[in-house]
This record gives sequence, structure tokens and C-alpha cells, in this order.
Amino acid sequence: MQTIGKKIKQLRLKAGLSQIQLAEQLGLSNQAVSKWETDFSQPDISLLPELATLFGVSIDELFDYTAENYYEKIQNSLEYGISLSNKDFQQFESFLLNQLTMTPDKYDANSTLGWLYLSHAEQLRKKASFYCKKALELRPNSKRDISIINAASGGVIYDWDVRNRQELIDYYQKTLLVAPENQRLYFYLLDNLIDDGRLTEARQILTASEINNPDPLNAFYKIFIEEKARGFKMVKTDYLTLTQQFSKDWRVLFAVANAFSQNAYYKEAIPIWEAAFEAQVKPRYTDFYESIAQCHIRLGDHEAAIKAYKHVLKILREDWNYRFGSHIDRINEKILQLTSLSQSVGNSSN
Repeated sequence: MQTIGKKIKQLRLKAGLSQIQLAEQLGLSNQAVSKWETDFSQPDISLLPELATLFGVSIDELFDYTAENYYEKIQNSLEYGISLSNKDFQQFESFLLNQLTMTPDKYDANSTLGWLYLSHAEQLRKKASFYCKKALELRPNSKRDISIINAASGGVIYDWDVRNRQELIDYYQKTLLVAPENQRLYFYLLDNLIDDGRLTEARQILTASEINNPDPLNAFYKIFIEEKARGFKMVKTDYLTLTQQFSKDWRVLFAVANAFSQNAYYKEAIPIWEAAFEAQVKPRYTDFYESIAQCHIRLGDHEAAIKAYKHVLKILREDWNYRFGSHIDRINEKILQLTSLSQSVGNSSN
């Protein structure tokens, strides 16, 4: 692995500069540059932005990464939800594609590349939504802009031929036939079959899951299928019984809380979300308290929602050691919006 000194020398020669010329541009002695390039010393961190600008590279490019370091860099950027510039995206993509050229069956390269594309697609969808919302203000009732906003935001699609998940369902079914060790796919397959209204097939898949994939979640899906066939009120008691039966299984509790929330039983959903959160082991997920916040918003209790979002920040900080990134920014933005809304409501009531 190249040292930063060797990298500076390489970039200096590529730029056609002598040590004296580089030193003059930085306001230093040529001895300082010489010491860097011989690894006798390193440039002060405050000089890195100026060096990067002078050579036309990013600060990261001043350092030489091993493949392992670079994987870690990419994955950390994606994990923290850092917004990638086009240049960052292209560099990450180029590295991973090059890894696949050398080793097509390399798991880390395939998985990280998929993650990179999905993350970038989400970033682009947000931009698409932002600009089309602006466009809709300029030209109200534009079908194209409304359609883009809806698609970019994951909105409901009315057209059955577009919204049904035939291709994905076929993929899951075929994969389970040739690689039954993918047991998690049973639940993804069930979710899609149920959402598409294919309940008879869902019951058949559930039977196979109970045999090949013994898991407490099978008990939830048995009730979930009946909910879609008969209505939530007909199975509500069964769901509550399930929370008692699996009071220490956060996944079952999460699924039941989900069902209550989706059917607008927000008050009853909140304690189930809380129980599901407590059943986790650290590091714990934040979905539970984000869901609690949304329940409070639907109930019109903005103060309680703010409190729940602050709990999310605490989890990110204490369990995940997150101090920055899009996750933090997104929650802080929600808190600010709710605080502003709560204050405006308070002022109007006075």
C-alpha cells in the first residue's frame, strides 16, 4: 500500500511540478515536501484540502486504500446514509465492477454493488420528487409530475398490471425450488402473495413454510392470511393472543403491531410496538419508535411524537454510535417540523 508521501510524489510528477514549485504554491519550504515524499514526515491535516485542490483530486484520493479498506469505506458510506456525489458513486461503482471483472463470483462485490445501486436510486428518487413538486407548483394538475412524485415516493399504483408482483413472485418461487436453504424467502413470498390478493397460493406456501422453515412467524402469517380473507376485526383477538404466546419474540410482536397500525388501531398498537422494542437485543432497530411517532401523529399528539423521535436519536447514538448521516438528519428534520407545527397550533389556540 502506498504511503501518502509516495502518493503526493506520484501526483506531483503527474502535474509536472518540481518539489520547489509545489512548496511555493503551498507557502512551504521544499525541504518540507521532500520530507513528505521520503516518509520522514506527513503533511499537516489542514493542508490536505489545499493539496487535493491543487492536484484536482478528492482528499480520499491522497490515501492509498487496500481492497479491504475500500470495501469498508463504501459500506460505511452506505450504512451512514451519506449522500454520494456523482464522482463518489462512479468511483465506488468502478472499483466494485473491477472487482467483479477479476472475480465474478465474489460475494462482497456483488452484494455491495447491489446496495450501492439501491442507495443511489433512492437518492435519485428523492431528487426526482423534489423537482417535480416544484414543477407541480409552477404547473398545477400536471399528470406527468404527479405520476413522478407518486412513483418516486413509493405511492400506490392503481393499474393492476403494473402494481402486481408476478415477476418477483416467480423469482422467489423458483429460487425456493432450486435453493430451499433460502428459508427467509418464504416470508417475502408470503408478503407479496398476500398483498396481491393471492390468498389460496399464500395458504399453500405457508404450509410449505411450516414444514421447511419452522419459525414463530408462521403463526403470525396464518392469522394475517385470515385477516385479509375475513377482515381485521374477525382476527383481532387472535393477534392479541399471539402477543401473549410470543411475548419475548420481537419479530412476532413487530408483525402484530404492524397489523394494528395498518388497520388504524393506533392506541392499541403503541404498547405492542414498545413491547417489541424491549424484546430486542442490542443494537436495537429504530423502526419501533419511528412507528410509535407516526401513531402519535395520526392521533394528533405532536408532543408525544417528538418524544418518540428523540428516542430514535438516542437509539442511533447509544446502540449504533451514529453521530451524523442522513438517518440523523431525517429524524431531526421531522422533530423540527413537528415542533413548528405544535407551536403554530399552540399560538392559534391562544
